[in-house]
Amino acid sequence: MWRKKMKGNDRETYRIDMILMDEIGTKIQASCLHRLFSKFERHLNVDECLLIKMPSLAANTASFKIVPNNQKLSFYYQTFVEKCSKWDGPQFVFEFVDFKDVLSQRYKEGTTIDFIGYVVVCYKIEDTNKKDGTKGKRLNLKLQDLEDVVVDLTLWDDYAKDMCSYMLSQDREAHVVIAVHFGAVKTYKVFINDNFDQILTFKEKFIAKLSASSESSSHVGSYVLCSVEDEFMKNDVFSPIAYLGSIIQVISHNL
Repeated sequence: MWRKKMKGNDRETYRIDMILMDEIGTKIQASCLHRLFSKFERHLNVDECLLIKMPSLAANTASFKIVPNNQKLSFYYQTFVEKCSKWDGPQFVFEFVDFKDVLSQRYKEGTTIDFIGYVVVCYKIEDTNKKDGTKGKRLNLKLQDLEDVVVDLTLWDDYAKDMCSYMLSQDREAHVVIAVHFGAVKTYKVFINDNFDQILTFKEKFIAKLSASSESSSHVGSYVLCSVEDEFMKNDVFSPIAYLGSIIQVISHNL
């Protein structure tokens, strides 16, 4: 669930957008306009089970679709919503993709995907300037899958802050696995070392692979790089001097 701000007024919300899922795992995008917040906003919470009657159903003509569904739901005055305590469906439905398919550009830009990986490196969180003139946060990471394929991941704003706080916490686990739900250019949901089956299984397999490798004794787990100096100190893989190529040209005699 996310909020679209009023044009020219960042303090007010124009629309609440969300992804709804039924008990068989089918997802659809839905929205509620600000003029209906007094009726529906109190019901709209992440992981809340709702009974929704008489919503408006229309074609999803958005250029950027969070889920591959050509229909969308909208709340309007005649819509009925109430909290439901009975839920027989799954908590999450992931469709994890292979890193090699991401790198080979099998998925078009703007396509939303789910992926899971081991956090190899977490870099320093950075300040960013958004197109609307506001300030934001950005955090870059390197993820590795069970086939040793490495991809870059960028988290933004609250996701970046949450991940950075977790990685810098004193009591975190050494080995960190992250699952990204609806990973795309702008929108995704992040799970960091959560205790559901997919993350637990991936972590177990990855750590077993590490233990069986020749580098297992020197592998300290997922780590944070705050500077170039940190990268030098953390990186224990160096090339012997004998492997360096010969000098082609002397640029300067002054040191």
